[in-house]
Parts: sequence; C-alpha cells; structure tokens
Amino acid sequence: MKRLQRVPLKKGDILNAEFRDPRGTKYIRNIVIDRLTGSGSTSMVYEVRTADGEDHHMRMILKEFYPRSDCEAFSIEREGCALKVADFTKRNKNYKRLLEQFMGGFELQNELSDSEAMEIVVNPIAFFRYGDSCYILSSMHLGEVVDFADFTGLKEKLLLFARLTEALDILHQQGYVFSDMKPENILWIERVKTVRFLDVDSMVNVNKLEENVAEGKIDFAVIGQCSIQSQLEHISFAPCEVVTALPLNHPLANLAAPPNQPYASLDLKLLKNDAFILMSKDTKLRSIAESHFIKAGFLPKIMLETSLSSTAYEMVRQGVGPSILMETSIKDKQSAACFSLEPKEYWSQSIAFRKGMIFTKAESYFIELAKEYFEDLI
Repeated sequence: MKRLQRVPLKKGDILNAEFRDPRGTKYIRNIVIDRLTGSGSTSMVYEVRTADGEDHHMRMILKEFYPRSDCEAFSIEREGCALKVADFTKRNKNYKRLLEQFMGGFELQNELSDSEAMEIVVNPIAFFRYGDSCYILSSMHLGEVVDFADFTGLKEKLLLFARLTEALDILHQQGYVFSDMKPENILWIERVKTVRFLDVDSMVNVNKLEENVAEGKIDFAVIGQCSIQSQLEHISFAPCEVVTALPLNHPLANLAAPPNQPYASLDLKLLKNDAFILMSKDTKLRSIAESHFIKAGFLPKIMLETSLSSTAYEMVRQGVGPSILMETSIKDKQSAACFSLEPKEYWSQSIAFRKGMIFTKAESYFIELAKEYFEDLI
C-alpha cells in the first residue's frame, strides 16, 4: 500500500493554544509557525514564535505528534491548522503505542532537565492538546537547529563535533543512548558554543535495549549476555570474564596476580565490610553479582548503583570502593586489582536483532568492527 503523505504546518500558520497557569486559570497563547525544521516517524518539528502581545515574541521549538503511516492504517487529516484523527485510528494499537512513546518523551525531557543532563537537552515549557493531537513546546535557548546554523568555518564545525561528544558522554552517564542522531535533532547555541538535543523520545534507556529492538524502535543493539527475548536473534562475540575489581589502595589488592597472569581468586566474604559500587538492579551483571553475594552468605553494603560500567570502573580507579565488572570494563589493567569469582563467571557481548532482519553493507561492516573491538579487549 502507498504511504500517506503528511501535510505540515506552513509559515505564518497560527495555533491558538490553551494553557493553564499554576493556579489553574486558563489563558490563550498564539503560536506562530516560522518553519519546519524536522520530520520523524512520529512527529513534525517546527521553529515557532509565541506571542503574548503585539511586541513580545519568543522563539521556541514546537513538536507535533503526527505519526507517519507506512500503509493506510492511520487516517489523519489537516483541517486548518489542527489535525483530525479518525476514531478507528485512535483505537489502533500501533497508534496508541506511538502516542505513549511521544508522551513518554515529554516525561523523560522533564526528568533529564532536572538532572546532570540539564545542560544538554532543550528545556520543556508545556505539553498541550490542539485539535485531535498533542504538542510539546520547548525553549530554543537562543540557538539554531544545526541544519539551519551558519558555521563560520572548519574550526567551528570541529568544535560542534567536540561538544556533541561531550554531550553524548553526559547522556550516557545518565544511562541513555541517542538512537536518532541527525542535524535536525541538534540545537547549536553559537553564543556559548554548545549543543542541546531536541528529540528526547529517541533516547533509549541502556537497560531496555533488547525491549526496544523487539518493539521495532531500533534496528539492533550491542548488549551484554543474551536474555530470553525469544523473538530476537544474537550475534555473540568472544566471552570475557566477570571479575571482582578492587582499588589499588585496598588492603587486599596485594593478593592480585602479577600482570599478564591468570586472575587469582578472592573469597567475597573478605569484603563483607566494604561498601560496593554495583550495577543497577535491572542489569544482568547485577544479577550475577547478587548470586555470588548470596553464595558468600551476606548482602553487600552499597555505596552507589549505576547503569554504566564505565562509571563503576572510574569509581574503582579513583579508590572509592570495590565493584564486580566485566574485565573489558577495566580500561587500564594496572589501575585496579582484579580477581576471579568462585566459580568463574563469563560474559558475552552480542548484537541483538529481530528475526529475519537483513543487514545492509554498512550494518554488516559495523558488526565486523564491533567484533574486532570486543575481541581485542580480551
């Protein structure tokens, strides 16, 4: 079946949006469309001006829930500036799922705006309904969407990539990956030479990657040990050992084997008075750690839980406390004292994908690079 064409709002179109102040009083704000800046699978994004009066205008980003239909399953029509959604479309399970995803993006945007990632995502201003659809209004932070930004030269473009790398690192530390990296989803703030991400509902929790692959939100993901997601297939890489990692200043660190020798074993009971840095409860590595603590006959004191092994390793390296990690997470083998668990545990990285998926040449090349990377770490 043919894909139904979506009709975007045009320059000069006005939405008379209804809001409520903190006291619950209704008020109307005119939202004037300046231009379309992006078009994704679930929404269209615009640069707009909000007008409170004749002389007061503020540039903002408006995200309109307007899902694309790959067949004639959805009936969504533009009537004036509003969208009209047919009743059978509103009842469609896939439409409901996409709407939940859109609304979840607003919740995540609020969550990240109140975290250490607050400087890398656009601040949410309001969520509102207009016609039969939903909208998210966000601050533009005096920036420009990268697609429309005027870079002065190569130096400024290289600076953009540097800032993107820093922003992604901050996002990863919060336990999320960005699955739709493209210029229309990035805001460049020239005045302070920094970036902010626009498309928050494209961010995926690192502990739910398999779930997102199974639901078709992402094509494939590099994950840890295979779970019981029966609808997925996995390409597994060479396994690596799961180890107890102690800071070099720990009293038992001197019991570790010399470099390039097999790991010595360490009875976890000797660490029952230590406070651990452990992976989050919903990670498979945490399950492995807990099973060994139970065998050792104690529940550990927990100083910190994190969804990122890189954070746990850095805490060990800085002398904060012990952890249980994949040996590949120990970037510098001289920076921590590592011991085998009893019995030994092994972890296999893999690429998870839906059954029947055919990889492109680029995807196949990526898989080969990933295989070489993980096997070189061991």
